[in-house]
Formats: sequence, C-alpha cells, structure tokens
Amino acid sequence: MGNRSPFEIGQTFGLSDPEVRILYKLACWFNELTFEIHDRPWSIATDHEPTLRRLCGEKCSQSGKMHTSS
Repeated sequence: MGNRSPFEIGQTFGLSDPEVRILYKLACWFNELTFEIHDRPWSIATDHEPTLRRLCGEKCSQSGKMHTSS
C-alpha cells in the first residue's frame, strides 16, 4: 500500500475519485484542519460551520451518490 495513491486505494474499496476527495476533506475537517472557502479560513471550531456542499464544492453532488433531502 505504500506506493499507491489515495485514489488507487479508494478503488480497492469501490470508491470513485470524487468520493475519495470527499472522504479526504471530511477526515481533515474532523481532525481540525482549516480549509479556505471563498477566501476565508474555516475550521470545525468556528461559530458557523459550512455545509458539506460548501466544503467540497459541487463535486459532492456530482458523484450521483450524495443526495440531500428537504
């Protein structure tokens, strides 16, 4: 596993590239990494936490497996 990219490892588990990107960002988010969204730093410790769609961009919904309910 040492030389394989995260995308190759994700394929082992049946994950598409967009799904690997989402999981990466979620893992980083819950480990208190700060992301820059719309030119502002955001972290899990902020008063307003961005939605998953804002965190990952529109690719979250383009994978076809993530749906939101209203």
